[in-house]
Amino acid sequence: MRENAAPFFVVIGIAVVVILTLTVWIGRRKAHKTVPAQTEKVRAYTLTSEERQACFSVLEQTALPYLKLTAVRKPAGSVGLYDSKFGGAPYLPPGFAYPHNRNPKSDQKPLKLLAQLNFARLPSLPGFPKEGIL
Repeated sequence: MRENAAPFFVVIGIAVVVILTLTVWIGRRKAHKTVPAQTEKVRAYTLTSEERQACFSVLEQTALPYLKLTAVRKPAGSVGLYDSKFGGAPYLPPGFAYPHNRNPKSDQKPLKLLAQLNFARLPSLPGFPKEGIL
């Protein structure tokens, strides 16, 4: 009896694993089939002409002057340190420490430059500086 017991328990163990696997697989298939289909249609809301006019009126009253910036790809090395740009090497005053990620869980890498604006080389806007780099 002892000599034949080990293979018997191995077969029983394999059968249990197969049954559990099939049970989980069938349960997942049923769960996917029983999810109700999205049958409601989303109704779009259309503004009336009076509502549109009210929105435009608010926009006109709160509008501020702006500059529309357009990115233009230039050859490497042709963009100066003081130019307005997206990305690249920023202008930093002498002695200014380059900003780094201060998250203690990170590797403290230097931050990337998103944009640099040289106000002296941009059209002036009321309320904005006439010179300086941001």
